[in-house]
Amino acid sequence: MTAHQIAYPSCQRVYISLKTLIITTPHCCFLFRWETSGWSACSRTCGEGVQYRTVRCWKMLSPGLDSSVYDSLCLSHDLHKPASRKVCHGQSCGPQWEVSEWSECNATCGRGVRQRQVVCAGLEGGVFKEFPDSSCDQSNKPQNSSSCFQRPCSKWFTTSWSQCSKTCGRGVQVREVKCYQGEELVTRGQSCDSALKPEAKQSCEIQSCPTEAPDKPTANCALVLKVKLCSHWYYRKACCQSCKAPRP
Repeated sequence: MTAHQIAYPSCQRVYISLKTLIITTPHCCFLFRWETSGWSACSRTCGEGVQYRTVRCWKMLSPGLDSSVYDSLCLSHDLHKPASRKVCHGQSCGPQWEVSEWSECNATCGRGVRQRQVVCAGLEGGVFKEFPDSSCDQSNKPQNSSSCFQRPCSKWFTTSWSQCSKTCGRGVQVREVKCYQGEELVTRGQSCDSALKPEAKQSCEIQSCPTEAPDKPTANCALVLKVKLCSHWYYRKACCQSCKAPRP
């Protein structure tokens, strides 16, 4: 009888090994286990390298039917997770390029640059030491810098100013001011710098408003009425009412 076919009369926890656990109840049986793939080839043909393998948590849903589940389920049942990485050693080799881990991106948003150390090193007499760059193959030297991209930067965008609210004298112009992160409109939080927020309202004045002239008849009243100059603001204010009024 295989492990996933074992039945128990009451709920209990049975560890078959450090990697396999059976939980039984009066009506069902759950088996949790770690499964591993074979080790990969060593990452280096000489010197010290690394081997990797896949480690997954499995749960038996029913006899003959298993499902891969989150690692946390196996870990929560105190099953020891097998290693997925180990160091491997090959024969001693001459100088070759060694690289450090990449640094963090130098930009908090948008595009930036990350750096790493690239040195020519190897074993000599059983001792790991650094060699001049000329001792390593220059044609396959790894890059010591690389572009990197963080989240899109947030930026204020504005529409064009509206027309002035008045045709003469002091009025107001308005525009929309919105914060975008890349192409996404930000409606919550403080993504854009409030200190750099453009103004959404400003005063405007196209021209000064004309001052009102006293309305009095002129010698040209007849001409003003004849050529219909009362449609012009000056004559309308200056004399049209007097010109139309009957003379004593």
